[in-house]
Amino acid sequence: MKTRRFARSASFLTALLSAPIAAQGSDLHLPDITAEIVQGWTRADGSMVGALRISMAGGWKTYWRTPGDGGIPPRMDWSQSRNLKGMSAVWPAPEVFVDNGMTSFGFVDELMLPLIVTPRKNGREVELNGFLQIGVCKEVCIPYSLDVSGSLDPSQTKIVAPIAAAMAEQPYSAKEAQVRKVSCRIAPSDDGLAVSAVIDMPSTGGREFAIIETTNPELWVQEAFVTREGSQLTVTSDVIHVEQAPFFLQRSDMTITVIGTDYAVEIEGCQAG
Repeated sequence: MKTRRFARSASFLTALLSAPIAAQGSDLHLPDITAEIVQGWTRADGSMVGALRISMAGGWKTYWRTPGDGGIPPRMDWSQSRNLKGMSAVWPAPEVFVDNGMTSFGFVDELMLPLIVTPRKNGREVELNGFLQIGVCKEVCIPYSLDVSGSLDPSQTKIVAPIAAAMAEQPYSAKEAQVRKVSCRIAPSDDGLAVSAVIDMPSTGGREFAIIETTNPELWVQEAFVTREGSQLTVTSDVIHVEQAPFFLQRSDMTITVIGTDYAVEIEGCQAG
């Protein structure tokens, strides 16, 4: 297993970081970040479970699949892999960070990201070759790129505890969290569409945050505003097209993740209301 790291172009870094660096008056020191493929196990249907582990020394953090307004979204390209038919990531519930009035979601020191891998040919090794583009933050935030490679051995069938633990940290489903009803209103706004979701569900503990995601990568969802009255949680946000083009938003294409101090819940779709 190997990893190679490098920063993006100086011009992009300068544009992104000029304000934070000027405020600190110090030189930029790149963090010590490594990535590796972790061997997992083969399931009865021939699919394989592995993981991508990103390690960050010294209190650096990286971001969840939807980072929030204060983060940089991760991008992963596995197209150079061998014997790979399909892959899905099982994202653990993230931590919530509030810095200078901006909210972001991610992981400190380490991200163990379970991967469900479907081989083209069952029973044969899968060689994973990935190009990762992530954001990392400490006192400043920078985009960071890594190459990572590793193989998954199909003969391994024993469950690997650290990967299983990371899978167990994924948000609960709506059913598991006893979500009773989810209704959404969608209306035109100045820049796109305004979404208001009313969720009948138990509290997830403490101050609650919410993330709205869509299946359209061209849509940007602003930071959600969350209020609770009894069993009803209200989540509101604006959805904007990145090129300011007209768009249509289906309720079934939305995912709402609610994060509290006790646990997180992932809700797929909502009803008109």
